[in-house]
Amino acid sequence: MSELTTYEDIQKKLNRAREDCYQSEDDIRRLDTKQAAYDDTFHQINRLF
Repeated sequence: MSELTTYEDIQKKLNRAREDCYQSEDDIRRLDTKQAAYDDTFHQINRLF
C-alpha cells in the first residue's frame, strides 16, 4: 500500500526542488562567467596574431 503524503512532506520536496533549481542557476551563472573569460582571452590572443 502507498503511504499518504502529508503537507509537510510535500513542502519538504518542494523546498528541495527549489534548492536544486537555485543551485543549477548558480552553476549556469558560474559557467557563463568562465565562458566570458575564455572568450575575452581568446580575442586577446587573436589580436596578437
